Amino acid sequence: WAWVDDDADASGRASKKRKIYDQSRELAWDSGVERGSHLPTVVIVKHVFDPRDLVRTPALAAELEAELRQECEKFGRVEKVILFDTNPDGVVSIRFAEHGPAKLCLNKLHGRWFDKRQLETLFWDKVTKYKVPESDELRALRLERFAREVGDDDEAADAPDMFGDDNDGNDGTTTTTTTTELRPIGLRR
Repeated sequence: WAWVDDDADASGRASKKRKIYDQSRELAWDSGVERGSHLPTVVIVKHVFDPRDLVRTPALAAELEAELRQECEKFGRVEKVILFDTNPDGVVSIRFAEHGPAKLCLNKLHGRWFDKRQLETLFWDKVTKYKVPESDELRALRLERFAREVGDDDEAADAPDMFGDDNDGNDGTTTTTTTTELRPIGLRR
Protein backbone atom coordinates (compact mmCIF):
# COMPACT_ATOMS: atom_id res chain seq x y z
CA TRP A 1 0.00 0.00 0.00
CA ALA A 2 1.16 3.52 -0.71
CA TRP A 3 -0.16 6.98 0.06
CA VAL A 4 -0.75 9.24 -2.93
CA ASP A 5 -1.60 12.97 -2.90
CA ASP A 6 -4.54 13.97 -5.05
CA ASP A 7 -4.22 17.31 -6.81
CA ALA A 8 -5.91 20.22 -5.09
CA ASP A 9 -9.25 21.10 -6.63
CA ALA A 10 -10.22 24.50 -8.10
CA SER A 11 -11.38 25.84 -4.75
CA GLY A 12 -7.91 25.32 -3.35
CA ARG A 13 -8.95 22.85 -0.69
CA ALA A 14 -6.18 20.80 0.83
CA SER A 15 -5.32 17.72 -1.10
CA LYS A 16 -6.66 14.43 0.10
CA LYS A 17 -4.45 11.47 0.61
CA ARG A 18 -5.72 8.19 -0.68
CA LYS A 19 -4.29 4.78 -0.24
CA ILE A 20 -3.62 2.78 -3.39
CA TYR A 21 -2.65 -0.83 -3.63
CA ASP A 22 0.74 -1.58 -5.15
CA GLN A 23 0.19 -4.73 -7.22
CA SER A 24 3.76 -4.94 -8.43
CA ARG A 25 4.84 -6.47 -5.12
CA GLU A 26 2.05 -9.01 -5.10
CA LEU A 27 2.63 -10.05 -8.70
CA ALA A 28 6.43 -10.14 -8.53
CA TRP A 29 8.32 -13.38 -8.91
CA ASP A 30 9.92 -13.60 -5.52
CA SER A 31 11.47 -17.03 -5.65
CA GLY A 32 14.64 -16.96 -3.62
CA VAL A 33 13.77 -13.97 -1.46
CA GLU A 34 11.86 -13.59 1.76
CA ARG A 35 8.37 -12.15 1.49
CA GLY A 36 8.64 -8.44 2.15
CA SER A 37 12.39 -8.47 1.66
CA HIS A 38 14.72 -8.39 -1.29
CA LEU A 39 17.56 -10.19 0.43
CA PRO A 40 18.79 -13.35 -1.28
CA THR A 41 18.04 -16.77 0.17
CA VAL A 42 19.54 -19.01 -2.53
CA VAL A 43 23.16 -20.05 -2.01
CA ILE A 44 25.18 -21.49 -4.88
CA VAL A 45 27.95 -23.90 -3.85
CA LYS A 46 30.56 -24.76 -6.50
CA HIS A 47 33.09 -27.62 -6.68
CA VAL A 48 30.96 -30.02 -4.60
CA PHE A 49 31.42 -32.93 -7.02
CA ASP A 50 32.90 -34.00 -10.32
CA PRO A 51 30.18 -34.83 -12.88
CA ARG A 52 32.17 -37.86 -14.04
CA ASP A 53 31.83 -39.34 -10.54
CA LEU A 54 28.05 -39.01 -10.77
CA VAL A 55 28.05 -40.92 -14.07
CA ARG A 56 30.17 -43.70 -12.58
CA THR A 57 28.11 -43.87 -9.37
CA PRO A 58 24.51 -42.69 -9.96
CA ALA A 59 23.51 -43.10 -6.28
CA LEU A 60 26.13 -40.48 -5.37
CA ALA A 61 23.82 -37.63 -6.42
CA ALA A 62 21.16 -38.55 -3.86
CA GLU A 63 23.83 -39.04 -1.18
CA LEU A 64 25.34 -35.61 -1.86
CA GLU A 65 21.94 -33.90 -1.78
CA ALA A 66 21.07 -35.56 1.53
CA GLU A 67 24.47 -34.76 3.03
CA LEU A 68 24.31 -31.09 1.99
CA ARG A 69 20.75 -30.74 3.25
CA GLN A 70 21.75 -32.22 6.60
CA GLU A 71 24.78 -29.92 6.88
CA CYS A 72 22.82 -26.80 5.87
CA GLU A 73 19.89 -27.55 8.20
CA LYS A 74 22.35 -26.62 10.98
CA PHE A 75 22.12 -23.00 9.76
CA GLY A 76 18.33 -22.82 9.29
CA ARG A 77 15.36 -24.28 7.43
CA VAL A 78 16.29 -25.50 3.94
CA GLU A 79 13.47 -25.41 1.41
CA LYS A 80 15.17 -27.02 -1.57
CA VAL A 81 18.48 -28.52 -2.67
CA ILE A 82 19.18 -28.86 -6.40
CA LEU A 83 22.24 -30.68 -7.71
CA PHE A 84 23.15 -29.67 -11.28
CA ASP A 85 24.62 -33.02 -12.31
CA THR A 86 25.88 -31.98 -15.76
CA ASN A 87 27.50 -28.71 -14.70
CA PRO A 88 31.30 -29.05 -14.99
CA ASP A 89 31.80 -26.83 -11.91
CA GLY A 90 29.92 -29.29 -9.66
CA VAL A 91 27.21 -26.79 -8.69
CA VAL A 92 24.56 -27.23 -6.01
CA SER A 93 21.82 -24.71 -5.26
CA ILE A 94 20.44 -24.45 -1.71
CA ARG A 95 17.32 -22.37 -1.04
CA PHE A 96 16.74 -21.30 2.55
CA ALA A 97 13.48 -20.01 4.03
CA GLU A 98 15.18 -16.84 5.28
CA HIS A 99 18.17 -14.65 4.45
CA GLY A 100 19.95 -14.98 7.83
CA PRO A 101 20.63 -18.73 7.59
CA ALA A 102 21.55 -18.34 3.91
CA LYS A 103 24.18 -15.75 4.77
CA LEU A 104 25.51 -17.93 7.57
CA CYS A 105 25.76 -20.90 5.19
CA LEU A 106 27.52 -18.76 2.59
CA ASN A 107 30.13 -17.66 5.12
CA LYS A 108 30.65 -21.08 6.76
CA LEU A 109 30.96 -23.14 3.57
CA HIS A 110 33.09 -20.71 1.53
CA GLY A 111 36.67 -21.96 1.37
CA ARG A 112 35.84 -25.20 3.19
CA TRP A 113 37.33 -28.44 1.86
CA PHE A 114 34.98 -31.19 0.74
CA ASP A 115 36.19 -34.43 -0.89
CA LYS A 116 39.59 -32.88 -1.79
CA ARG A 117 37.89 -29.85 -3.39
CA GLN A 118 37.71 -26.32 -2.02
CA LEU A 119 34.13 -25.06 -2.01
CA GLU A 120 33.19 -21.67 -3.43
CA THR A 121 29.91 -20.07 -2.35
CA LEU A 122 27.92 -17.11 -3.61
CA PHE A 123 24.36 -15.84 -3.61
CA TRP A 124 22.36 -16.63 -6.74
CA ASP A 125 22.06 -13.53 -8.93
CA LYS A 126 18.69 -14.70 -10.37
CA VAL A 127 20.18 -14.56 -13.85
CA THR A 128 22.84 -17.26 -14.14
CA LYS A 129 21.58 -20.62 -15.39
CA TYR A 130 23.50 -23.50 -13.86
CA LYS A 131 21.71 -26.25 -15.75
CA VAL A 132 23.88 -26.99 -18.78
CA PRO A 133 23.59 -29.64 -21.51
CA GLU A 134 25.46 -32.88 -21.02
CA SER A 135 28.98 -32.71 -22.47
CA ASP A 136 30.21 -35.20 -25.06
CA GLU A 137 32.62 -36.64 -22.49
CA LEU A 138 29.85 -37.25 -19.94
CA ARG A 139 27.57 -38.72 -22.60
CA ALA A 140 30.31 -41.13 -23.69
CA LEU A 141 30.95 -42.19 -20.06
CA ARG A 142 27.24 -42.69 -19.42
CA LEU A 143 26.76 -44.75 -22.58
CA GLU A 144 29.86 -46.83 -21.80
CA ARG A 145 28.53 -47.57 -18.31
CA PHE A 146 25.12 -48.47 -19.74
CA ALA A 147 26.72 -50.80 -22.31
CA ARG A 148 28.64 -52.56 -19.53
CA GLU A 149 25.47 -53.06 -17.50
CA VAL A 150 23.43 -54.30 -20.44
CA GLY A 151 26.34 -56.32 -21.79
CA ASP A 152 26.37 -58.64 -18.76
CA ASP A 153 24.47 -61.37 -20.62
CA ASP A 154 26.23 -64.13 -18.68
CA GLU A 155 24.24 -63.31 -15.57
CA ALA A 156 21.03 -62.73 -17.53
CA ALA A 157 21.30 -66.09 -19.33
CA ASP A 158 21.57 -67.99 -16.03
CA ALA A 159 18.67 -66.19 -14.36
CA PRO A 160 15.10 -67.41 -14.87
CA ASP A 161 12.72 -65.02 -16.56
CA MET A 162 9.56 -63.70 -14.96
CA PHE A 163 7.58 -66.83 -15.89
CA GLY A 164 10.06 -69.16 -14.22
CA ASP A 165 11.35 -70.51 -17.54
CA ASP A 166 14.92 -70.53 -18.74
CA ASN A 167 15.80 -67.68 -21.04
CA ASP A 168 16.62 -69.92 -23.97
CA GLY A 169 12.92 -70.45 -24.70
CA ASN A 170 13.29 -74.23 -24.68
CA ASP A 171 11.33 -75.36 -21.64
CA GLY A 172 10.47 -78.79 -22.97
CA THR A 173 6.88 -77.98 -23.96
CA THR A 174 5.51 -77.50 -27.44
CA THR A 175 3.33 -74.55 -28.28
CA THR A 176 1.04 -74.59 -31.29
CA THR A 177 -0.21 -71.36 -32.75
CA THR A 178 -3.20 -71.24 -35.07
CA THR A 179 -4.31 -68.30 -37.13
CA THR A 180 -7.82 -67.61 -38.25
CA GLU A 181 -8.97 -65.40 -41.07
CA LEU A 182 -10.70 -62.27 -39.94
CA ARG A 183 -13.66 -60.93 -41.95
CA PRO A 184 -15.49 -57.68 -41.45
CA ILE A 185 -18.75 -58.06 -39.58
CA GLY A 186 -21.97 -57.06 -41.28
CA LEU A 187 -20.88 -57.65 -44.88
CA ARG A 188 -22.95 -60.30 -46.66
CA ARG A 189 -22.57 -61.65 -50.11
